[in-house]
Amino acid sequence: MQHNRCARRTCCLLAAAVLAGFFTASTAAAGRIAARVGAEEISCEAFGALDVRSCALGLLREIRTRAEREFVVAHGLEATATEIEVVRAHERAFDRHDQAQRAQKLEEVEARLVHMGYEMSAAQHARLIEFRSVLRRLAAYEADVARGALDPPPELPTETVAHWVEQAKLDPVLYQRYGGTVGLKASGAYAHSARAALAADYMRDHGIEVPEPEIEVRLQALLRAPPPIVYHGTTPDFTPFWMRPLVPSYIGP
Repeated sequence: MQHNRCARRTCCLLAAAVLAGFFTASTAAAGRIAARVGAEEISCEAFGALDVRSCALGLLREIRTRAEREFVVAHGLEATATEIEVVRAHERAFDRHDQAQRAQKLEEVEARLVHMGYEMSAAQHARLIEFRSVLRRLAAYEADVARGALDPPPELPTETVAHWVEQAKLDPVLYQRYGGTVGLKASGAYAHSARAALAADYMRDHGIEVPEPEIEVRLQALLRAPPPIVYHGTTPDFTPFWMRPLVPSYIGP
């Protein structure tokens, strides 16, 4: 019994020491100066960063945000009310399209369960039943919204839509200016290397100093890092998703 108490006390002391070390290191990281822009000091704490890597990542995002905003304003790329309404119209059209797709899929699922249920395995039948339940719940929710029993989902904030528009206008201009590697994500192509080049130019032009060598090394590595998915074609298409045709939303089991 005495041995067990000692063992438990030792474990508690070790755990306390580890936690103390963790919080001390975290506090030290959070208190570091990530960058200086003239008289302005930007701390790692401003990004909620508790280690060097997350501090460098937060700093890169801050620099990119500032650089891109300055470029957008300087080149007259701000989102207009008309462009914002085009995005909102696309979102409304997508919602109608999505609802119609799900209604059609629900009919197909109902028919499969009635006419082909006996041909399915137990697992296949269970998956289809669950999928039908999901489609029914969504249909019931939309019916409640349509008759005013529930509030419709809120519109996207104007700031978010404006950011989308400005990013879509920014990418082809930056790519024409800098070239480089193009990345791909669900929303489409983006000028990965060109965005990094703009950030580097902004740092140089504004005399941004990164006093911590470790943060500087991490920041430069992030600027040079390739995108997760690289576009390998010759002519990237930067057409934003709201300017493309709508595609079927559901495949289902």
